[in-house]
Amino acid sequence: METMKKSTNMLSEAREAAIALQETFRIALDTLRAHKLRTFLTLLGVILAVTTLVAVISVLNGLNLYVADKVANLERMHSWWTAPGSSRISTSG
Repeated sequence: METMKKSTNMLSEAREAAIALQETFRIALDTLRAHKLRTFLTLLGVILAVTTLVAVISVLNGLNLYVADKVANLERMHSWWTAPGSSRISTSG
């Protein structure tokens, strides 16, 4: 009998929580509808911020790949060698 009361009580609490959550969302949507300009400007700011972050990260990744490629090719472009019997260092490339 007591477990039935506990499960009924838990079910009642769950319903109250669901109703409270629905009420919270309804109030939030009403507020968004009432303040359209503020909602639009906030949304615009979030979109611009995310776009800027994606662009900056993409540019940095591209620069990282470019520099890594240049450093890897640096050895091929400038090989240092000394002629046998000579103390002079020459470059080729």
